[in-house]
This record gives sequence, structure tokens and C-alpha cells, in this order.
Amino acid sequence: MRIIGPPSANAAAVSLQLRIWAKDNKVNTLFMESIVPAEWKWGLSFSIDPVGLIAQSLKETDGGKFTGKVKAEWYNPCGLKIRHLGIAAGTDDDEPLAHQLFPNWEVGCLAHVQHICAYAGHIPWEGAYPIVDPRYTYVADDVPKLENWHELGGRWAPASNYGDKIEILMKEIQTSGIK
Repeated sequence: MRIIGPPSANAAAVSLQLRIWAKDNKVNTLFMESIVPAEWKWGLSFSIDPVGLIAQSLKETDGGKFTGKVKAEWYNPCGLKIRHLGIAAGTDDDEPLAHQLFPNWEVGCLAHVQHICAYAGHIPWEGAYPIVDPRYTYVADDVPKLENWHELGGRWAPASNYGDKIEILMKEIQTSGIK
């Protein structure tokens, strides 16, 4: 499933699947009302499939429940880390404040899409937006360019199946309107 491109499902399918997941307590109101609209908006603005952004955010935030190290008040929808001065490469990522804090969901989701753009070697905004991703230059300069969401495995996160899990969520969204 390609990173760059139009939405791989329509907004109605996304909404339907989110309502199904809400009934099963897989997503909460925060995710549905704050994160999803911002991910959709920035995905369209940057020609990144917003369904992939939403699926990745779903995975990273536990459906907006934020049960991991990242807290909801950090407005970080994708577990985006920062580079600390004085912390050696290869240091455990559990350092205090290893994750970026953003002022709101709009900026956090903009950073998410910019980070995905860096991984894909995709720069569609040509200076129209400030770079708010604290690792953009690092990733854009050093990471092999990816075409598909499954390729994030072992790159965005250490697990080799990380990107496969994103694509599984994407497929659930894409097929939710087909019953």
C-alpha cells in the first residue's frame, strides 16, 4: 500500500470503521474528533494517503487512549522522537522526554505527515509550511526512501512487522464500507 497518493478509502469508510472500533473500545472520542480530522487534512495537503496516517496514529496512540510512554497532552500522534544533544546514538529510546511535545493536534499531525514525507523522499510543500518535525532533516538525509507503509517496519520502529500492522489496519478501514 503506497504512502504517497490519494486516500485509499473514502471519509465515509473511515468514519464507519471508527464507529465500529469505538463500540469495541479500540478508539475514543479524542482520536475520532481531534486526531483523525487533522491527519486527514494534512495527508490531503501533502499527497500522503491519510488512511495510512490514521492507521499509524491508531497504532501509536492505542486509539487515542495513550497507554504507552507518550501522553495525550503532548499532542504527538505518532510517537515522534527528538534528538537530544549529549545522548549518544544507540542510546535506549526510553530516555526522559525522548518524545516530542507539540502545542496542539494540528502541529503534531503536521509533524507526523512531514516525518512520513522524509521517509518517502517526498517534499510537496516547497516552503509553504515551516518544518515542525524535529527529525525531518536527519531522516530526509539518512533514510532509504520508502514507497509503501509496510516498509516502515524496522525503520520507524524496531519491529520488522510494524508496517505490516499499519497495512492491516488500513485494510480494515478500506473494507469497512463493503458488507
